[in-house]
Amino acid sequence: MTDHMQSFLLSVHAPLRDALIMMTSSRRGIVFVVDEEMHLMGVLSDGDIRRALLTSPRIDAPVQSWINLNPTFATSVDEAQQILRQKPYLLAVPIVDDQRKVIQIAYHNPYTLHVEIYTREDDTPLKEAKGPNQKVVPFVAFIPARGGSKRIPRKNLQPIGEHSLVGWAVKTAMEVKEIGFIFVSTDSPEIQKEVRRYGIEVPWLRPSHLSGDRVPTIQVMTEELSRITQELGINYEACVLLEPTAPLRTPSLVSEAIQQFIKEQPDSLVTVSKVPHIFHPEELLYKKGKWLYPYLEGQTMDGRKGRHHQQPVWVQNGLVYVTQRRIIENGQLYGKRVMAYEVPQDLLLDIDTYQDLEWARFRMQHNK
Repeated sequence: MTDHMQSFLLSVHAPLRDALIMMTSSRRGIVFVVDEEMHLMGVLSDGDIRRALLTSPRIDAPVQSWINLNPTFATSVDEAQQILRQKPYLLAVPIVDDQRKVIQIAYHNPYTLHVEIYTREDDTPLKEAKGPNQKVVPFVAFIPARGGSKRIPRKNLQPIGEHSLVGWAVKTAMEVKEIGFIFVSTDSPEIQKEVRRYGIEVPWLRPSHLSGDRVPTIQVMTEELSRITQELGINYEACVLLEPTAPLRTPSLVSEAIQQFIKEQPDSLVTVSKVPHIFHPEELLYKKGKWLYPYLEGQTMDGRKGRHHQQPVWVQNGLVYVTQRRIIENGQLYGKRVMAYEVPQDLLLDIDTYQDLEWARFRMQHNK
């Protein structure tokens, strides 16, 4: 069976956990449930998962208790394509033989708008349902998206062009081939609903003790990543932190940063931009009363270094952070060996005010 088709099929004996993992990993909101001989038993959507978790929060509950026993199916490729044209809300349709064994999957790809056909290899058995801690992905994307914001209400839901801030982060992560699992940490049901529009399941809301605006991001990451390992069975090697407030990042930028991380194997990698001359530490001043003083200690106003003698300095731009799992589990985001990945200054944008938001909208339109 091809990997594509495998990502649609789940054993009737599997727990809800496996369905949730499959939907999140494949970035599709549907799985077809089959028995050992590939007979179609039912279908499970992300909506079914949500109802199941609301009714019974045990994700180890058997999947067969929650499946729709009357799934739409076809007996030929032509029939499947016709069904998908007539019912655009259907994401995929299984194609079965005369014994109702699944032999193909017709998938309507929402990104290419094409119907893709995946075919089963007869000599390849259905993989057994995976238990906890058995799915290993090299890189997991972590997207923190609180619902509250003091300066910009509902900041992470603010539109920038055709997507919201959190939507841009999710969409970017989905297009990075190195990322095997996407997790959005939020305390907001509204953000949870927004993320599901992209086919990414949010299995739980962030607990209250992690939801305040003063809770460090690394604390949220440490607890949430530990939970997805324990409860969803996701083992990862490194984490890619993508904050929604930096919408100018591109999938290629994230992928290139990850490749550098793989090559050098640092504790962490951070994207940085060169600080413009006027913001160099040698240029910075502080005011005491009505008097000005150099920001650097031991410096005088006349003794400050000129532009051509200043040592270049860089600033974190918030676009991409990549960190080894062992560092995160130690409660740190950086570790000791921190690698710089320099990107152009024009990508330096951290949305904190309405002015930042409007500038991001202008930049996004200009970039297009």
